[in-house]
Amino acid sequence: MIAKYRGLKEQGKLSEAKELKTCITKIKYAREHFIYMANLDFEKPTKSMMDLADAMKIDMKEPRVLAEFKAIQLQDLDEIRRFKEGKPPSTKEEVKLERTKYVK
Repeated sequence: MIAKYRGLKEQGKLSEAKELKTCITKIKYAREHFIYMANLDFEKPTKSMMDLADAMKIDMKEPRVLAEFKAIQLQDLDEIRRFKEGKPPSTKEEVKLERTKYVK
């Protein structure tokens, strides 16, 4: 993709190159966000996670809170996968149906 971007730029197709650069930027962000989200472990929160939760009066030992965070994490990972596959974001109905798998 980057080689194609450079080629478009060299050919003077600046508008197409700009569009491709935007796409590349979105893909890089999605990849980095996916790695970050996949590595969050709410069962073993870091000190900064605990400090943030304490500041917001969130009990990270509460099972329902952990289940909710896990559901949000899995939904976010699913949305990143959908983006990577070129699919549209989930509808509200799809999100609601998926959440029933993770939050009881």
